[in-house]
Amino acid sequence: MNIKCVVTAIALIISPQLYAYERYSVFEDYVDQNSVIANNLRLNTFVKILKEKESIVGEYLYNEQNKVTQRKYLDSIFNYEYNPDGTVKVAKALMQPNNPDSHIKHTKQNFISEYEYKEINDRRVVSIERKKVFNDHVSNLEGLPEETYTIKYEYSDEGHLIKRIQKSDNRLDKLKLVYRYSYYSDGRLKRVKEIKKLNHTVLDRNTLKLDYYDNGEIKKATHEKQGNLVRVVELEYIDDGSLIYGVHYVDPIKEWKVDMDFFGLAFFPIKYLKETSGDNITQYEYNYQNTDGDRLPDALDVKLTLPSNLAIDLKYRFENSQF
Repeated sequence: MNIKCVVTAIALIISPQLYAYERYSVFEDYVDQNSVIANNLRLNTFVKILKEKESIVGEYLYNEQNKVTQRKYLDSIFNYEYNPDGTVKVAKALMQPNNPDSHIKHTKQNFISEYEYKEINDRRVVSIERKKVFNDHVSNLEGLPEETYTIKYEYSDEGHLIKRIQKSDNRLDKLKLVYRYSYYSDGRLKRVKEIKKLNHTVLDRNTLKLDYYDNGEIKKATHEKQGNLVRVVELEYIDDGSLIYGVHYVDPIKEWKVDMDFFGLAFFPIKYLKETSGDNITQYEYNYQNTDGDRLPDALDVKLTLPSNLAIDLKYRFENSQF
């Protein structure tokens, strides 16, 4: 993995999840939600330290309900609006191109997504997402989009999301993107299948299989493409209750997809991550410092070992606040 991917992975740690009504994000995870809601500390600033020089690489704003309204990176800005009941109403992403200090790509698109809801088993869930995608080089999201999509969400009788179907609103052909979700007997997500289809022909197929620890954190993720193994990610956590991830609260969507953000899903800090792709193994070891006695880390040292066995040390600092 190159340095750009390394920094991306570190940033994902300081990345995301939403606050919600019954759960914290549009796409649920499986850590204890009472613990998630009970924490009122939030990550405000993510600072990179290089040769004693500090630079801000992530900033987060919250509303009066302590829900994230903006996350700002060197490469992009995300904004969120909420319904009165706390569900996400609108999500926006705008890329900030040509920043020489940016080594991370948090979004591949400039977009606006609007969410509509329905009730299943006395719980509000997304029924339709209406997405506008803009040219990569726009400076704002006020003009006409290049493409618009309707994404329909389908659920089982138990309320589990089992399928999403994305279709373009302005294409005459039948190209569509289909996501299928299956679950373990305990209700945790087992597998994500991402299928690109044209009429009845499958153009591409990706699968992600997830294994968990008892506490609901992801233990192992296996990605296959067209039946061939692409990569395996294995994770270990600090789960003694001493620390939690501030990054768990900065993305209110947490979309389940093949290239999902494992860091943003984590509630307990990751202490070790191993990524295997063919014969290449990349390892991350995380050492956190908590200087003020609360449960959010205040600093992070990362030892990155590349497939070549080259070891790189990285340093970061966090600024947190209490709601």
